[in-house]
Formats: sequence, C-alpha cells, structure tokens
Amino acid sequence: MDNNELLTKQAAMVLAADPGIKGEQPRVWQYRNTIKALNWIKQIRVKLDDPQYAGWFVRFKDYKGPSSNGSYNVPACTLGQGCSGFYHDQGQTPQHPTGDGSCRDQCDCGQNPCGEYIFGKHPCTVTS
Repeated sequence: MDNNELLTKQAAMVLAADPGIKGEQPRVWQYRNTIKALNWIKQIRVKLDDPQYAGWFVRFKDYKGPSSNGSYNVPACTLGQGCSGFYHDQGQTPQHPTGDGSCRDQCDCGQNPCGEYIFGKHPCTVTS
C-alpha cells in the first residue's frame, strides 16, 4: 500500500516528459481529497491508526464492534480485514479477494479495513 510513493514517482515521470514552458517554474500537482480519507495512502493510514487523531474522522453511531455489522448502510467489518468504528465504505477500494485494487494477498491498510473514510474535521483546522 504505497500509493503516495507511486503518485510521487508518477509526478516525476510527468515532469520529465513535459517540463513545462521554458523560463517558467515547472508544476505538477498531486490532488488530495479533503473529504475522503483513503487509508491506502500512507499519510492518511498513519493518522487513522493513531488514537490521537480519532477526532479527525466521522464515527459510526453506537458502534459495538462486530455485532454492529448489518446495523448501517455499509459494513463496519470487512471479511478478512477486521472492523472499524470509523464510518467507511468499500466502494472502489483495494481489497482482496474483490475490489478494483491489485492486492494479490490481503491488502494492508493498517489497523482499519481498506476503505473510503470521511474526515469529520478538516485536518488543517484541528489544533491538537
């Protein structure tokens, strides 16, 4: 799960192929969604797994571990990846054995299942 490293490598390849306008500062952007917290990106995974940053993410209401599965419109627990009290869905996430990711074995998204988590507070506005 090295999405950030892959994005950086791709940005370098784009810059090498098209350095931009001569005499101008070359520019390549990496977009980070400010709503979805994708834990296959290392910087997000580190924060999602650290209890100090739990307030950054939306939680399932009345989450009670595996017994909560089936209580929400998306599963809190994922086969083979465990459970998370943070709201997440599995749409378009790297998963094994299904999903659109390329994990041959179990995907490693940290302590939480691979998913599209939701920022509850924008990280730039959190003061802790």
